Amino acid sequence: MLQNERKQHQVDIGDIQDKLTQALIDKNYAETHQKVVNHNMEVRVPYEKCNKCDRTALQKSKAAYDRAWKRLDGQFKKRTAVYEGAFVSFVAYALLITVFMAIRTQSFVDDVVVFFCTIWEGTTEAARWILFAGREVAALSEKINNITASGILHWVLLIGVLVILVIGILAIIWFIIQWISGVYKKYCWDGISAIVTIMSAAFVISFGDWIKHFLLINQLVLLLLVQGIYMVIRWYVKGCMENRGYK
Repeated sequence: MLQNERKQHQVDIGDIQDKLTQALIDKNYAETHQKVVNHNMEVRVPYEKCNKCDRTALQKSKAAYDRAWKRLDGQFKKRTAVYEGAFVSFVAYALLITVFMAIRTQSFVDDVVVFFCTIWEGTTEAARWILFAGREVAALSEKINNITASGILHWVLLIGVLVILVIGILAIIWFIIQWISGVYKKYCWDGISAIVTIMSAAFVISFGDWIKHFLLINQLVLLLLVQGIYMVIRWYVKGCMENRGYK
């Protein structure tokens, strides 16, 4: 009986040792394979009511703040409207004086006439070139022996080339105008640009004859060139500010 009990105890001890060994293995695995888990939990805490708090003072101060904010906001809007009206009046007055000065300056008027005449001549020359190109392409129809087919192909080629060239040129011009207007609205659409435009126009009109002694250039072309340089500068400056995090 003692031997049997001894054997049974040895078996139990072996089972316990195996369980202990497995427990140690599980412990080492848990320690070496840990992960961080965030638990977003709302914890309810007892609410203690404060009978000594004076909330009336807080409400009064908030109401006073709201009234002061509304009063200051109204004053700001009124002053902004007055400033904008004065600025628009100043720009309109300066623009009117500049236009009258330009009309009374014969050299500037002559340069404006020459500028638009040059544009018209360039447009007519481009139309002639387009018509010449259409006729050259339509001349390929003469290689067909059938007179009827040759005549139909001639007009198809002529009209097709004219339409393609005209639409292509107008599309390019429209794209350039849209790109320039988009850049101008994004970077130069403010009061500073209006003042710069008026000042540059007044400078070119007033000193146009003196400038022509050193630089033979049309005054209107010079004005457009100055505006282009100004737009590039504003574009570059605002681009640098945006890249550095300024708005």
